[in-house]
Amino acid sequence: MNVLPLPALRFAALSSLQEERPVALITSAEAWASLRSSLTLPLLVQAMPVENSRAFFEYLAQNLPSAAEAIYLVGSDPTALNAAKYVAQQAKKPLIIVPNTLTDSEWLTPHIDLNGERIPTGAAAEVILDVALLSQRTPIAAIVDVLSIITALMDWGYAHQHNRTTPQTRFLPWAASVAANIASQALKIAAGVGKGEPEALTNLVDLLCLTVQLDNLLGHQCASRGTEHLFAQAAAQQPEGAAFSYADRVACGILLTSALHKKDTAPLRTALESAGLRPTALPAALARATLNALPAFAAAHRAPFGIAQELQPNSEAIETALQRAGLS
Repeated sequence: MNVLPLPALRFAALSSLQEERPVALITSAEAWASLRSSLTLPLLVQAMPVENSRAFFEYLAQNLPSAAEAIYLVGSDPTALNAAKYVAQQAKKPLIIVPNTLTDSEWLTPHIDLNGERIPTGAAAEVILDVALLSQRTPIAAIVDVLSIITALMDWGYAHQHNRTTPQTRFLPWAASVAANIASQALKIAAGVGKGEPEALTNLVDLLCLTVQLDNLLGHQCASRGTEHLFAQAAAQQPEGAAFSYADRVACGILLTSALHKKDTAPLRTALESAGLRPTALPAALARATLNALPAFAAAHRAPFGIAQELQPNSEAIETALQRAGLS
């Protein structure tokens, strides 16, 4: 079994960063405008990718100057992050990530998800975290990728009960217990994260690392991602769905997945809202259309079995879930 590592983490003020290697920078216009005055980098070339495709990333890799000794990803733009991971892997150069906000856990993962295809890239060499900077950018939406453990475990257990796991995704009680403890701590710090408290932020980073490392160890994400993330991905494909943030789509998916499993959604809603997220932001019509499309979406993306695959479009179960989640 090949267990992939996490990036090295360095907690430091960006103004203290001293980089002497010639650098290729990948960023977004918004991120670079806000951080360029805090960073001193010996730049050889700079790219602000807007096309999220393998062909474009190949172009960037092929045109990377040979003199570049490191690649920096500045900011948290998902397209820029995908590009940086891909280019670094293709060029065999170290990748240093400097996020300006924590929107999800992808800066820790050893792969990219590109138009439905998962491409292994290896993790970044280093992530530089300026806690004072990150604490200012609330909500710290990445907490949604830890709270989603709660509903992911519901799905994983559901698959186990229905004999629908595979040899690769078989249910492991010890792993489920570890994941549940991570989620339990996330519930405890949710309010602090919502307020941007530095201690809660550093605790969240710890929990994100544990979550991603558990996924790496298991070789799948059944302990951390289930129907709630499928819902978020499917909602983005609906008219008007992409207008809502990743975090709000996942938060809504968490409420709805909990409701589909016939659980009390009130505690989860309280935790999500205290973290600064908006679990009921999606209009009922959008949430309903997404749920109706979810079984076909799960099949098309070959998702691990969960309650999404059991949904019947336009069913009473969907209407009941919307009502339980406060979205009807």
